[in-house]
Amino acid sequence: MEYTDKEWVKRERQAEKIEKIVRNISGWSMAVFFFLILGKAGASDCGAPWEEIFPSTFVYCGLFIVSFHIWEAAGGNRISK
Repeated sequence: MEYTDKEWVKRERQAEKIEKIVRNISGWSMAVFFFLILGKAGASDCGAPWEEIFPSTFVYCGLFIVSFHIWEAAGGNRISK
């Protein structure tokens, strides 16, 4: 199956749109997880028990790291064409 130049450009545009959507979703999820981590840090300062803070904090940190790697794999901070 051979693509013409017009079809190739169309497929590139579709791929760029999908990458942009993935970057936006993973970037916003990083922001949400960052604030959830900060909220747990604030809860620990207010005297919340350790058992309530640490399991969810590790989950939030893990999800933040996964979101960062997805964001980076989708192009990171590059500007779209």
